[in-house]
Amino acid sequence: MKSPGFDFQFCEKVNEIPTEFVVQKFKNQTFIVISQFGKMGNLFTVKFDKVEENFANPVQVGVGIPITINCNFGPDTDEVRAGLTFLVNKTKLGERQKDFLISFGLKEINGKVLREVAQVLEKCL
Repeated sequence: MKSPGFDFQFCEKVNEIPTEFVVQKFKNQTFIVISQFGKMGNLFTVKFDKVEENFANPVQVGVGIPITINCNFGPDTDEVRAGLTFLVNKTKLGERQKDFLISFGLKEINGKVLREVAQVLEKCL
C-alpha cells in the first residue's frame, strides 16, 4: 500500500466500483483522495472546531465531533457534507483531530458505501 510520493496509494472496490485512495500525512494536515471517476473529485477542507486532549468517541449517542466543512472546488451538497461528517465520526480521522483536505468523488453516497469507505480508510490512517 505504501507508494513512492504518497503515504498510501491504492485501488479497492467500494460498492463493486474500483475506487482510488490516496493518503498523504503532513505535520499539520492530511490530504486524502477518494475517487471512483479516475480524477480528482470535489475538494473540501475539514477543520475541527474543538480539539480535545485524550479524545475518545463521543459518549452520547447522536452527538458527533464538531467540525467545519468548507467546499473549495466543485458542487457543495448536503449529501457530501453528511458523508464527510460520517467519515470523521466513524474513522481515525475523528480520533486524530487533525484538519484535512479531501478530494471526494463517489458515484453514489449512502450508508453502505460510506461504511465500506470507512473500513478502507481505517487501513491507512
